[in-house]
Amino acid sequence: MKLYIFTKHNINWKPYRGVLHLSIAKLHGLLVLGYSVTPLHPGSGRAPGAVDQVVQKDPLGYPIVFASSVKGAFKAECARRVAQICNRDCFDEGRIKCSESGSTEESKELACELNCRICCCLFGSEPSASEQEAGLFSVLDFIPLFFPIPSLSEGYVYLTTPYLVKRALAILDVVNSQDLETLRKFLEEVVSNEDKLTDNKVLTTITNKHEIYVSTTKFFAESITIQDQNLSLLEKCGPLAKNLRNKIVVMSDANGPIYVEKGMIRVTRIRLRLDTKTVSEGGLWTEEYIPQGTIFLGGFVVPNPVRKNSYCPESVEPIDVLRKTLGNVCETYAVIGGKETIGRGMIKLKLHPCGATA
Repeated sequence: MKLYIFTKHNINWKPYRGVLHLSIAKLHGLLVLGYSVTPLHPGSGRAPGAVDQVVQKDPLGYPIVFASSVKGAFKAECARRVAQICNRDCFDEGRIKCSESGSTEESKELACELNCRICCCLFGSEPSASEQEAGLFSVLDFIPLFFPIPSLSEGYVYLTTPYLVKRALAILDVVNSQDLETLRKFLEEVVSNEDKLTDNKVLTTITNKHEIYVSTTKFFAESITIQDQNLSLLEKCGPLAKNLRNKIVVMSDANGPIYVEKGMIRVTRIRLRLDTKTVSEGGLWTEEYIPQGTIFLGGFVVPNPVRKNSYCPESVEPIDVLRKTLGNVCETYAVIGGKETIGRGMIKLKLHPCGATA
């Protein structure tokens, strides 16, 4: 009997002479950074209250992008890339052609050798498959780390809380990359100063500030030191994050969800009759969006031993296959959530470590 538990290490119970014993092997994977290029609507359906169509949220009320949405976005991007590289259509009635057999022609592109099947190798079979098979990766939820929030004194600040920072540290532990130590040091510095936070006091990387406004509320501020290199990875995510090291405000866990809620975008829309230009019956609703510039952390974790499925070749290194399929990219774009046709859901994704090997 084998039991796989996803903690910082993969724990494998193996039978030995009738007795279970424990072996430990490190997990490895890729950190995925997300930067919302446009407002995101990873919807969770209708909800009671003033907002009809809310975004996905965790139990504390923070917006989140669940792993199923992340996985779907990457699977669709994989199929699009394969179609582009191999000049073939990977979609059939809105789903990927997992059953399509590989090409017998020699090809330098692994994606072309396996055709559309490679996407099902990486991310699992389609719902219509007669036998459901898991993909090679365990995809993690996208955890928001920094929210852009309006500020009377600064224009905008990037808000986070000890709770969000601890969740980010948990992801770094699972991904288990030594290249992320500089980012880890900053996050650990935030956690070590958690006891300084009160209902009217925040920590900030903004220099020479003893008072700061978050939204329209004034807080006393205490500076925290930061090394320039510690946030360089995040500052490359997008334009709003370019000056991240001078924009961070850390707020208490009690206040954090309240001010994140104030930073959410809510749009009331109507549906018109095209002939009379009047509102259709039932055509009035309010949608919620995660703001542009929000920074997320997620990851792809490779179990040890590597999972196998019928869509993959016999010997496969999941991270290498992912990189080859996506054109060996370190950075790509995808659409997460709904409202794509009105310019919502565009997210920039950065894979780390970046390069030919993990």
